[in-house]
Amino acid sequence: MYTAGGNVSLINTTFADNWTNVSGGGLRINSGQVSITNSIFWGNGIGEDGRENIDPISIGAGAVVVSYSLIEGSGGSGGGWNSAMGTDGGNNIDADPRFAAYEPGDVRLGENSPAIDAGNSAVLPPAVVLDLAGNPRIFGPTIDMGAYEYVGPLPPSRTIHVDADATGGDDGLSWADAFVDLQDALAIAIPGDEIWVAEGTYKPTTGTDLLATFQLSSGVALYGGFAGTETVLAQRDWALHLTILSGRIQDWYGPGNSYNVVTGSGTDGSAILDGFTITEAFGEGEFGLSLGGGMANFRGSPTIRNVTFTLNRAGQSGGGMYNSASSPTLENVVFYRNRSKQFHFGGGGMANVNGSNPVLRNVSFVGNSGGDGGGMYNSESSPFLFNVLFDHNTAGRDGGGIYNTDSSSPVCINLTMTGNFAEGHAGAIFNTHGTSMTLLNSIVWGNNSYTWPVPPLHREILNQSSATSISHSLIRLSGGSGATWVGELGIDGGYNLDADPMFVGALGRVFQLTIGSPAVNTGNTLALPIDLLTDLSGNPRVIGSAVDMGAYELQVPNCQTFEVVTGVSWDGVSLQEVLDAEYGTGAIIAATDYEGYRCGDAVYPYWIDSNLDGWVVREIAGYSNLNELGWYVEGFSQPTIDGVDDGLIFDGSAGEGATVAVEFPTARHASAST
Repeated sequence: MYTAGGNVSLINTTFADNWTNVSGGGLRINSGQVSITNSIFWGNGIGEDGRENIDPISIGAGAVVVSYSLIEGSGGSGGGWNSAMGTDGGNNIDADPRFAAYEPGDVRLGENSPAIDAGNSAVLPPAVVLDLAGNPRIFGPTIDMGAYEYVGPLPPSRTIHVDADATGGDDGLSWADAFVDLQDALAIAIPGDEIWVAEGTYKPTTGTDLLATFQLSSGVALYGGFAGTETVLAQRDWALHLTILSGRIQDWYGPGNSYNVVTGSGTDGSAILDGFTITEAFGEGEFGLSLGGGMANFRGSPTIRNVTFTLNRAGQSGGGMYNSASSPTLENVVFYRNRSKQFHFGGGGMANVNGSNPVLRNVSFVGNSGGDGGGMYNSESSPFLFNVLFDHNTAGRDGGGIYNTDSSSPVCINLTMTGNFAEGHAGAIFNTHGTSMTLLNSIVWGNNSYTWPVPPLHREILNQSSATSISHSLIRLSGGSGATWVGELGIDGGYNLDADPMFVGALGRVFQLTIGSPAVNTGNTLALPIDLLTDLSGNPRVIGSAVDMGAYELQVPNCQTFEVVTGVSWDGVSLQEVLDAEYGTGAIIAATDYEGYRCGDAVYPYWIDSNLDGWVVREIAGYSNLNELGWYVEGFSQPTIDGVDDGLIFDGSAGEGATVAVEFPTARHASAST
């Protein structure tokens, strides 16, 4: 807090864990008169963690009188008083307040706190009858110091039940007596509580208040996806039992419905929203009410898991979610068909501004639209994206998928961006005004823009006074790494490709990779966070010698093993002889270094080289359980398939004319017909 001039009275305030780079971590007085009574100053100082130099109160000029307060570093009333804190008004102490939890946002007093019953009740205004938590302001012989009154030990964590169809006591104590209104559960929840919400539709208000919203709280977890009979959290199924938070408070979708369905402002990561669908916000009020239709976070960083944002609308920015000075964590989240209306703003799915650095894992942006950045808009923000899909998002101006501006520095790892479109420039990514973007292990393919004349490459990525570092990625019209790289797309960090990614079904919008895709095993595994274990589909993230490019990993089916029986080539040369000639005698033992896998008739059998970092030997056609594998090198070039001495043979059970491919550690390929 900073004050300059006037008369300020601080009564029953708590200043905890605030810091500054200059002076007065808790309070800086430049002039005027300040009275501090019944208050606590603890953990405030200079330096990033507030503990490098304890400095709770700094007085540049003016007068400060402190009484009945706990001030760290003050020495307490009497002969030890530190006059730098102001005038000792008496009954001050300098001792650990013994907060019950001492976590951000939770500085309630513990049962042995010296601040209990140590204040002056006479200074309390008559109108103040409750403390900051809603408990009686005086509980005991006299008032406590600080913003919270000690009313006994912290209650145990509770499970509060909500079911729109419940007909019991409406007290939340059980499914039978569940609250029917989610707002009632939020009103009584305290840190440590869980709110279990049964399938159904819940609205911020039963009236017409457009400002009504579901406000999250630190330490409180909201879980949806219950049938209404579960006794443990693991029994719920949020995909089956849809739990919908809807802004449609009128009988129509449009003006007159909720501005923000959910708000996470002022929270930290302990505020959890998990297992919900958030829909039908219509945030088209004044400026501050046209941001974040589905969810608005101002200086809040909640945890969002297993949530779908769909059909939400914002008049200006962030149709699905708007973050200002906020860094929420999102995992297994979908943004589908959300919209930001304003032409010069954007982020139909998500908007991040004012130093917001959210972390997104396994997130999809599909069919969203906005002015700039149909999927995502970043200004002065640096989100971290892992396993994220941008599909068929549309920008009215630039950046169909992502728009970055004002020195944003997003880090994007294992993205798949396809089918996005911009009316202006850059169907996939538009970077401007000092943006510094990092793109790794990603696929950017098949995005387009409308504005002409522009070179075709600008249909994917366009940089204006910005730099994009790209490595281990597949970028359409990039030329691939090396001499053919198109520099206008960004800095070539190496190992980039320009080739059809071979999606399973691009027309059907199925963007998993197929066997033979150049994106398979060509990413940089070291770029992944160590705890990123799954891809966007929830399958193992790394299969084979390296991570795949894009949001999806080509999966190896669950197969049964069998013994590999090695045969000979048509001219009688055994596989072992070939391996000895290629890699040195005994370097690879055919009988022990190859293990066969049978994966069912729908999947080809294949062999894995267990000694050479996962290089694969595959039969690409034929469905027999046991095939004799032989290989003969026609020369140092790929064999010519001419039916003579071509080297790869099987025992015939694969059928006449079956085609086989073998990949060895030198990345040489051979193929032939039986």
